[in-house]
Amino acid sequence: MAIQELTEQLCNQIAAGEVIERPSSVIKELVENAIDAKSTQIEVQFQQAGLAFMTVIDNGEGIPASEVELAFHRHATSKIKDETDLFRIKTLGFRGEALPSIASVAKVTLQSTERGATEGKEIVIEGGKVLEEKSAAARPGTKVTVENLFFNTPARLKHLKSERTEKSHILQLMHQFSFAHPEIQFRLVECFGDGKQKVLFRTAGNSKWDQIMGAIYGPAMMRQGFEIHAENYEFTMDCFLTLPSETRADKRNLVFVLNGRVVTNPALLRGVLAGYGKTLMIQRYPLGVLRIQTDPQLLDVNVHPTKKEVRFSKEERCAEFVEEEIARFLRQQEQIPTLSGEYRNQQAIQEAAKAIEEEWALPEDTHPKEERVEEAPVFSTPSWKEEILPLESDVEDDTEEVKEVHNESVKEAPVSSIKEKEEVVLSLPKMEYFGQLHGTYLFAQGEDGLYIIDQHAAQERIKYEYYRKAIVNWGQEKQQLMIPHMFTCSLAESYQLEERKEILASVGLSLEPFGEGKWILREIPQWMQKEEANFIDELIFSVINGKDWTVEKLREDTAIMMSCKGSIKANHALSEAEARLLIEQLNECEEPYHCPHGRPVMVHLRPYDIERLFKRIQD
Repeated sequence: MAIQELTEQLCNQIAAGEVIERPSSVIKELVENAIDAKSTQIEVQFQQAGLAFMTVIDNGEGIPASEVELAFHRHATSKIKDETDLFRIKTLGFRGEALPSIASVAKVTLQSTERGATEGKEIVIEGGKVLEEKSAAARPGTKVTVENLFFNTPARLKHLKSERTEKSHILQLMHQFSFAHPEIQFRLVECFGDGKQKVLFRTAGNSKWDQIMGAIYGPAMMRQGFEIHAENYEFTMDCFLTLPSETRADKRNLVFVLNGRVVTNPALLRGVLAGYGKTLMIQRYPLGVLRIQTDPQLLDVNVHPTKKEVRFSKEERCAEFVEEEIARFLRQQEQIPTLSGEYRNQQAIQEAAKAIEEEWALPEDTHPKEERVEEAPVFSTPSWKEEILPLESDVEDDTEEVKEVHNESVKEAPVSSIKEKEEVVLSLPKMEYFGQLHGTYLFAQGEDGLYIIDQHAAQERIKYEYYRKAIVNWGQEKQQLMIPHMFTCSLAESYQLEERKEILASVGLSLEPFGEGKWILREIPQWMQKEEANFIDELIFSVINGKDWTVEKLREDTAIMMSCKGSIKANHALSEAEARLLIEQLNECEEPYHCPHGRPVMVHLRPYDIERLFKRIQD
């Protein structure tokens, strides 16, 4: 077959196949054009999930009348002029493909008036052919209507989902735009055949992310987030993210914005999750937005037709910056969930709640503090208290801390050592223990209400912080086992263990071959109690069966496993002395509010919450 040059129309249809996948793809391209035109108000209308029509109206700079028809030529754009501009792109669009691609598979009517002009221009194009071009009444900005999408590519229509699914894609897209550009007023309107309209979503354009969060997820969510602004010589970071108490199983509710462009970036996702650390439960993700501003020369946006994937030359460094800032903020917060699901925030307590709390305030010295009790048989060894507390104060602050990312679809978060950061002691509120429920929960009264403590989660946190430091600083000291520990596995597993035994040695477990599929352990590290040696097999198997193990990840996982396995369980009655000692040791933890798996250690019932339960006050 002879080589021939493709027609302009065919080229546009091929480009449309890459850029225009569904109705929301059309809206994305048109809204990005409106943003590039410096619009402050953008309205999107659609009917039948965009298959009947889609209209985008803005108040931007508009298109000069003499250039309206040129705007539909392939690779005609006002956003770049030469190849050097590709390395400092500051607009969302730049290829000049969107309008000709859309017009090649739909009917497009564009009306535009250049800012300051007394007359506008209207053009109608269908299937790439100009049907009409005329003058139009002056109105600020541009209005683009797209009808009969995919009328000449029926195969693409067959691949569209249900109307409800396509509408959800449009909604999600507008949510992302509103987070990326909170300074713009967005309005999304669904139209019906009888002429009625329904506003699905709107924003005020006042740059307040909490209000956008409320518009998307409901007013209650406005109180569930925190905002951070931080910058260094390379990056400026702004974010509004939900507290660890408010998460979802779907990471699509987390929007990443890079120089004004909504992107997908695994490195930034890892940075956010690592910043939350163990305050997040497994496979849970915060909601909100992370916006990064950086030098455009660090980005290559010309790698994907939809420009959703962007090459970022310093993404790992940026991810570490994000991790540090989020972690720093969360360390400074008192993270005790209340009955309503909110976290305590001293500046946001309602006046009604304050009045009630004053009535409930405990008089000074009502419960004089008893002497510290040394006896603690609930712990795994009688010397547990003496071992932990000196270690807590003697260990230096440069221990390595590993942040685990609970997402198999992205690579493990980069491990960074604990820098000389400001240590914020998250001491617990003043409280007085007074009882236990079902051998599982401890009750304590404070000046601002009732605290319910999960005794297993509390001791898990205490032991986790001990092991995390002890494993890093074990100093090569070992203790001999009177009876060596034998480990047996399959031959295939033995091959895996041979490759990974050095990782186990890094935490003090030096295994020696002892025949086919058999290994012997003669010593255990100083941080491990001899009666805890029964955890060794589980630890070894986790290394054999895991992937991408590092020394740091093993240390972290070992600390988590040892703290979980060795902690008191539910239905275990504690004496008053044991309960008080547990609360004292929890108070000395660096982060006393969550267990290593991210579950809350305690919840707080404010007097306000209790009054609500008894209907003594109304919301």
